[in-house]
Amino acid sequence: MNLKKFNVYQQEVINKSISNGIDPSSFAKPHIDEFKMQIAARALEEGINLSKYLEDFDFYQLNEIRLTLKSKLNVAEIAKKGLSYIEMQACRLKLIKDSLQMSFA
Repeated sequence: MNLKKFNVYQQEVINKSISNGIDPSSFAKPHIDEFKMQIAARALEEGINLSKYLEDFDFYQLNEIRLTLKSKLNVAEIAKKGLSYIEMQACRLKLIKDSLQMSFA
């Protein structure tokens, strides 16, 4: 990986990922900003790969997707282009509420 293609902040995320035993190849692209890279790295530490969402969603939306996947909820309900992260969050919280109601029924 040629780190010269990345800015200093992106390089920091890449180097930290490598030192944490995370392979950054799925998110380390020069056009992916360091904030998205941080979320993707954190997700990988949790066993979640966000690479297919990196192009279409911003940092906040990616975090909602990460939280949805971490909760083992249906990510297709929130990973929709055009939804704001606030709308995604509301949908994720509704999914949590619905899943809790079903588990107590």
